[in-house]
Amino acid sequence: MIISLLLLACEPATTADPSGDSGAAASEWDGNTGPYLTEGEEDPAPDVDLEALGLSLSDALAHLLDYTARDVVSAYQAVTDGMDGDCPEWFESEGLPYWYDSCQSADGTRFEGYAYLVPLSDYVDTDGTVYDGSQLYGIASVVDEDGRAFQARGGAGIFDATTLDGARVSYSYMEAGFSDSAAEGTWLADALDPALVTWTAWYEEVDGRATSVDGTVTGMTGGIEVLVLDQVVLSDEALAGCALEPSATLSVLDGEGQWLDLVFAAEGPEDPGCDGCGTAWAHGQSLGTVCADFTTLLDWEQSPWW
Repeated sequence: MIISLLLLACEPATTADPSGDSGAAASEWDGNTGPYLTEGEEDPAPDVDLEALGLSLSDALAHLLDYTARDVVSAYQAVTDGMDGDCPEWFESEGLPYWYDSCQSADGTRFEGYAYLVPLSDYVDTDGTVYDGSQLYGIASVVDEDGRAFQARGGAGIFDATTLDGARVSYSYMEAGFSDSAAEGTWLADALDPALVTWTAWYEEVDGRATSVDGTVTGMTGGIEVLVLDQVVLSDEALAGCALEPSATLSVLDGEGQWLDLVFAAEGPEDPGCDGCGTAWAHGQSLGTVCADFTTLLDWEQSPWW
C-alpha cells in the first residue's frame, strides 16, 4: 500500500514501476568521513554555535521540497527539442523506447550517451491507485546549439497519485549527478547535488498532511555544506504526529568541516518533546540543544508540486 510505505519512510526504490517505487537516491553520504555517530569519546568536543546551526538547518529544510525531479524532467524536455530523424538513434527494449548515440542533429544539438523518458497519464496500479507523472533515466550529455548543457547520471521521476482510501500522494525521486547550465532559478544551475526520495500525502477526510524525505544534499553553502536525512518523516496533528519535528536523525557537515548528528525524538503532538528541538552530537558526545523549523516541510495544501 503506497500510504503505508510513506508512513514507514520507505527505502529508495530501484524498479521502473511507479507503484513499486521508480528510482533510487543515495540515502547515505559516501564520502570518507566514517559513521555519523562515531566512537572516540577521547576526542574533544568541537566548539559549535548551536543557535547558528539551527538557523542554517532551518534554511536548508525550507528549500528541501524545491529539489524535485520536476526540474530535471523539464530541463531534459527543453534541451532535447533539437532531436531529429537521424540523431539520436532510437532503440526499444521490452516495449520501452530509448535513444543511444553519439551524434549531432541538424540544428547543432550534440547527444552523447543514452536516455529514456516515460510519461504516465492515468496509470492504474494493481491496487487501484491512479498515477500521473514522468520518469527519466539517462547516462547522457546533451548540449544544444546555444551551448545549454544538460547532464544526466541516473534516474529521476515525479508522480502524483490518488489512492483508494482517498489520499493524495506526491512522490519525487532523483539520483545525484543531474545539472543544467541554463536552469536559472533552480538548483540544477547551482553547485547543489541532491539525491533524494521525497513523499508527501494529504488525507482529505481529516485534512492531514505528512512528508517523508530520505537522502542527501551536497554542495550547499553557508553553515551547512552537506545534509544527510535518514528517513525523516513529519506529520501534523490530524495524523497524530508532531508538526514541529520528526523522530529522526539528521547528519550535517558544517562550514568548519565537522560532522555533526542532530537527533530529534518527538513521538506525537502530546509528547512534551514536540518543540522543534533536539540534541547535537559529535565524537559520541552531546553538544547541547539545537532547534530548527521543520514546519516548512508541511507548508503546502494538497501537494507541494501539483
